[in-house]
Amino acid sequence: MHLDAHNAANDMLERRDPSLDSPPSGEDSRLFGRGVVEVGLELTPLRKSSSRGDVLFVGFIGGVEIEVIFPGRRRAAITPLTAKLDRLSRVVTKMKTQPQSLYDLRYSVRALGSWRNNTFEDKDGALERRHQFLVARWSFLDADGTERTFGEVPSKQLKIQNFDKKTYDQS
Repeated sequence: MHLDAHNAANDMLERRDPSLDSPPSGEDSRLFGRGVVEVGLELTPLRKSSSRGDVLFVGFIGGVEIEVIFPGRRRAAITPLTAKLDRLSRVVTKMKTQPQSLYDLRYSVRALGSWRNNTFEDKDGALERRHQFLVARWSFLDADGTERTFGEVPSKQLKIQNFDKKTYDQS
């Protein structure tokens, strides 16, 4: 029986996603290998965690809804941001005039990261394309107006691209 438990543990290790065990430079080269760009985002308090330990927020850029992904390695550093969004949500909930939904509650964040598109089938079987922004480093203004910066520039020196809204709109 001891041998069966050992074999089962080895099988689980072999099935693990190799990216979970990779060094930071390996993760960064996969996530940000095509270069990074700095953008202004609006984040909502709506978020979920992925099975890989990433945190996904509903966000907006130029009025377009996107997924904003904070990769697992940077997860611990988003605590001040999630606390800020949760606090904002509680304050707005206590107000007499509230936004119609949490989608309407948005907080401005500056972010350095990389774009990718994700195509999936919706519930009707139609293909839908979703824009995703993977965040490496981000900043926001604190209550006293001080800019607070979190995360880190990708460990490998990557090309920093200028954000071109026209190119984004065509993707």
